[in-house]
Amino acid sequence: MLNLKYHIVSLIAVFCALGIGIFVGSNLVGNDFFVDQQKQLVNKLEEEFNFLREQNKLTQDELAVFKDTTDDYRLFCEQVFPLIISDKLNNKTFAVIELAPTGVNEKVIKTLNEAGAEVAYLAVIDWEVEPDWNLLVSPDEKDPLSKKERFARLSQEITGLLISGQDTPTLQELRKSGFLTIEGSPGRNVDGVVVLEGSEEDRSEVFNNFDLAVANAYTEKGIKIVVGECQDVLYSTLDSFKLRPVTTIDNIDSTIGLTSLVFSLQGKQGNYGTGNTADRLIPEVNAN
Repeated sequence: MLNLKYHIVSLIAVFCALGIGIFVGSNLVGNDFFVDQQKQLVNKLEEEFNFLREQNKLTQDELAVFKDTTDDYRLFCEQVFPLIISDKLNNKTFAVIELAPTGVNEKVIKTLNEAGAEVAYLAVIDWEVEPDWNLLVSPDEKDPLSKKERFARLSQEITGLLISGQDTPTLQELRKSGFLTIEGSPGRNVDGVVVLEGSEEDRSEVFNNFDLAVANAYTEKGIKIVVGECQDVLYSTLDSFKLRPVTTIDNIDSTIGLTSLVFSLQGKQGNYGTGNTADRLIPEVNAN
């Protein structure tokens, strides 16, 4: 308390001294002196403003050149991309599972098809539709399920259908409600699975209790998994996936990321992209 009072008194003394100095100076020196000082200050500010304006123009010109160059490279990548991935995944079958609303499943499927692969099925989970948790409770159970148990049973139901083709009345109701959408033929043997993750809101509870369980069901079967997220996603999950035997791609919505997808499904496990979770930009490219 004493130190605070001391600092307050010191600040008051400084401002008082400054005020006295200004008052004395204004009486000792004529008004013309202050007018000249103001003119010099204004002139100096005008010079600095003109300099900054010129620098800004140069910067804008440089950015325009960079943009044109970037557009050229982007166009080049888009045109060469089909040639790079062509026939790289011939006679391979994959599944695509969208656990978070990425909006890129069509682009991923198109890429797999262009690489010569077949997509056995697409599964989309829509958490904007609240699942009927009562469907997961057996008739002889009296106590309500915990959240963790709900997610565990839900993941078991869904992976049972996707991996083994075991359909149930519960799954039929989940599909009817719009919570679960499936295209293709679930239950078919696949050479790998593309899991689409990442979102614009925190969904850590769902991720920890449901998403990881779905991924684990495939890895336990020895099925290759590639987890992809869009660039600059607000809530990323790839750090958690890096601790598991899966491949991660943090820019799967880009041509570079889709290239990584094809070659990672063809080759070894790794972490690719441009973000903090990536170890390198793309996998080693196999020319064969």
